[in-house]
Amino acid sequence: RKASLFVIGQPKALFTPEEINILKQYLEEGGNLLIIEGEQGDTKNSTNLNDLIKDYGITFRGDSVVRTAFYKYFHPKQCFIDTLTVHPGFLRTIKNIKKTKKIDLMGDDELGQNDDDDDCPLKIVYPFGQSIDIDQKKSNISALFTSGKIAFPMNRPLCVVTTSKSTKGRLCVFGSINFFDNSYIDKEENLK
Repeated sequence: RKASLFVIGQPKALFTPEEINILKQYLEEGGNLLIIEGEQGDTKNSTNLNDLIKDYGITFRGDSVVRTAFYKYFHPKQCFIDTLTVHPGFLRTIKNIKKTKKIDLMGDDELGQNDDDDDCPLKIVYPFGQSIDIDQKKSNISALFTSGKIAFPMNRPLCVVTTSKSTKGRLCVFGSINFFDNSYIDKEENLK
C-alpha cells in the first residue's frame, strides 16, 4: 500500500468482485477511501458502489436532493442549503473555532463547552446530488452534514464518514460529484 488516500469519483463501469475485495482490503489495512457519486446513484451511473460500501453500514440512496423553494439558483437540483446541519467537530475544524472548557473549581467537573459557534450554519450549494442511508445500529458512522430543513428529502445525510472494521482505515462517502466541479467549488462556502 503506497497511497494513503484513494479517490473514486463517479465511476462509469461496474467494479468486479475482485476489485471490490481489493478496495476493502486496502481500507482494512489502513488505507483511506473517498467515494463520490452523483444523483440517482448506482442505477443512473451504471456502477455498483453500494456493493463496496454497504458492509460498512452506508449506502447511496439513489434519489435526488432538491430545494423546495426557489432561492439564488434556477434549477431545483442546484440545491442551495443554508440550514445545513453540520457535525459539531467538523464545523469547528472548517471554521477554525477554538473550544474552551468551563471548569467548576469546586468540584473539578466540566460544565460543558461554549457551543455558540456550533449554531452557525454552513451555507453550500449541493448540485445534482443524492442523499445517503446509514445503519443506525453502527456507532462508528458519523454524518458530517445533512440536507437541513429546506431541501427534500429533509435532514438526510449528504456526507458520511466511518472507520474500517479493523479501525485502521477511514471511509468518506459524498453524494454529489458536481460539488467539486469548477462551476460550484467556489460558490457559497463549498470550498471550505
